[in-house]
Amino acid sequence: YGSGVLIQEKGGTVQECWITGNETNTHLTGCGVYMFGGKVTRCLITDNGSGVVTDIIPDVAGAGWLANFTGGGVRQDGGWLEYSVIRDNAAYKGGGVHITGGTMLNCTVTENYAALDGSGGILRDGGTIYNTIIWGNEAYTNEIAGTGCPDWSGSSSEDYNCCAPISVGANCQTNSPNFREPTAGDYRLRVPSACIDKGEYSSWMVGELDFLGQPR
Repeated sequence: YGSGVLIQEKGGTVQECWITGNETNTHLTGCGVYMFGGKVTRCLITDNGSGVVTDIIPDVAGAGWLANFTGGGVRQDGGWLEYSVIRDNAAYKGGGVHITGGTMLNCTVTENYAALDGSGGILRDGGTIYNTIIWGNEAYTNEIAGTGCPDWSGSSSEDYNCCAPISVGANCQTNSPNFREPTAGDYRLRVPSACIDKGEYSSWMVGELDFLGQPR
C-alpha cells in the first residue's frame, strides 16, 4: 500500500505535490497515498490504480481476489487531507478515496472510477468530510452501492459537501458545482455555482490557501 506516498502515524506533511501513475499488485489499497496520520495539502492526486482496474474489466465477476482494492487515489485512516484535487483514479471500491478515519476538507473528488461498488468517488467507513465537492465520478455497476452512487457509498458525512444525486449529510448541495473548464483540469467554480459561499467557515481558516495557493 501507499505506492506513491505512505504517511505513518508519526505524521509528516506532503505539500504542493503531483502524485500520479502509481500502481500495486499487493496490499491493494491507497495506490496514490496511504495515510495513517500527518497531512496532505494542496496536492494533485491523479491517475493512480487505473492499470490494475483495467486488467479486471470487464471480467469483474471473477475478480474476487481484488475485493480489498480500495482507495485508488487515497486511503485515509487518519490525519488531514485538505485543499487537494483527487481525479482520474480507479479501484475496485472507492475509486477516488476510501476514508476510515481522520479529516478531509476543502477537496475536489471528480472523474474517478470504481470497478464494482458504486463508490466511484468516495467510500466512507469513518472519518469526517466537509467543504468537499464529490462530483462526476463513475462506477462500472451500481450493485451493492449506496443511495449516493456513483459518487458516494457508505455512511453519510458531515456538513457542507456537494454530492449528487441525493444529500449525504447536512447542508449538502446536490446541484452542479459548475467547474470552469474540467476538460482542461480547471476545477475552479464558475458563476452560477451551487457551491459558491455555501461552505462552512471557521475562524481558523483565516490565512489558509486553496489548491492554487490563493487566499480562501
